[in-house]
Amino acid sequence: MGETEKAKSYAKKMPNNAYSRNDMIVETLTGTEKRNHLQEVIAHSLFFDVLNSISHLMYTQLDDGAEPYNRDEQMALHHKVIDIINIFIEEGSFGDFNMPLMNAHYGLALLYAKKNDAAAALNHFKLAVKYAVLHDAMPAANDNSREEYSSLLLKGIKFPSITMHGPHHTIAEHLLDMSHNLDSTLPAAELEEIRRELRSNQGDAKPGDL
Repeated sequence: MGETEKAKSYAKKMPNNAYSRNDMIVETLTGTEKRNHLQEVIAHSLFFDVLNSISHLMYTQLDDGAEPYNRDEQMALHHKVIDIINIFIEEGSFGDFNMPLMNAHYGLALLYAKKNDAAAALNHFKLAVKYAVLHDAMPAANDNSREEYSSLLLKGIKFPSITMHGPHHTIAEHLLDMSHNLDSTLPAAELEEIRRELRSNQGDAKPGDL
């Protein structure tokens, strides 16, 4: 409605993160229940708070219309997203974190394309495809065949644990749409081969789809 100041006044009435429900309830829990709760907090807050905030931070324009980060700084931030995920989750089963990995590598592919580095752009686009396909292969949230994260912090937590919805049936379909942004940089034959892989992974939508 454009009533920004009123919106801010309501937002400021909400409790600080340090006094959120998730933090307060920890003081009431013990044993296995406490451990399970803390793991869920790590899984959800890492995804929503840190990774999403970095993504928004990169591309939020300043009041004068300027970009807050130059191209090299944007690349560094994408790499930070990848590094954060690899710190929390050891190589293997990334689960819900396949999505931010896909976004980071796709972002890097675009940035390297702008620098006319076709080899690096192709490498990151292939990695984006890898994580898109892994995301789409995840079972439904209520499926008994769900895998556990390969993570000491999230040991025992099964994925997907975060449900996301949107206009595309699969992340592969979403990435196929965005692949046209690389038409002028990547070799046509290799790009078409990647698109064939994406088309072959456009299965039916599942609860974890974009």
